[in-house]
Amino acid sequence: CLARRFRRLRRAVARLDREAAALEQERAQIRKYKSFHDAFSRLLAAESRWASATALYLVLEGRMEDAVERVRQGVHAVVGDGFEVKAERLEEGSIGLLVLVPANAAARVEQALAAAGVQEIPVPAGYGTRTLAEALPKMLARLDAIGAQEAALGRERRALAAEHGTEIDRARRALHDARALIEARAFAAHTARAFVLEGFAPKVERKRLRAKLAAAGETIVVDELAEEEWNV
Repeated sequence: CLARRFRRLRRAVARLDREAAALEQERAQIRKYKSFHDAFSRLLAAESRWASATALYLVLEGRMEDAVERVRQGVHAVVGDGFEVKAERLEEGSIGLLVLVPANAAARVEQALAAAGVQEIPVPAGYGTRTLAEALPKMLARLDAIGAQEAALGRERRALAAEHGTEIDRARRALHDARALIEARAFAAHTARAFVLEGFAPKVERKRLRAKLAAAGETIVVDELAEEEWNV
């Protein structure tokens, strides 16, 4: 039946909406990482050569000097002078920091930064990599794939519209007429032999309305009660 078909169609459209929202969310996440990649691409490319060091990736808000000093103090408290901090202003206005620390002290540095309310950017799951440097090229490649998936969703949505659009429009008009009929009952009264229906129509439709009612039967009488100006 019509209701069952429309329920299936609604579920299909809801699925398309969910998939489109998930793709947009993934794109937004990748763009944040891309900003970090653009700022530190040269250093990230050299990460594999840091045999005895571990890179920590941080994003902070606020003034550049304050952010860098805050991190320097937290790291210095753990490892002394044996570390490096590189800072860049990212596209969205936040501050990206790349912190190089001795590999054997990385866990303690992470704990100290977390205690100070500074969280490291996690290596995103789902890319089969251990480091951000390895994950970023795969994430950036996903942007093209996301565009292709969105295009496929668009084609599926247009196909549904082409297949069901006429039927939906016909059903919408039928429901509109049925609702109008129900609402019109509030303006009608009837007995076993007669009925009275009160309503209004634009002036330009008056002649056509009279002709339609006259065609329905000679016993229908139309009486104009008043005229009013309507500002639409």
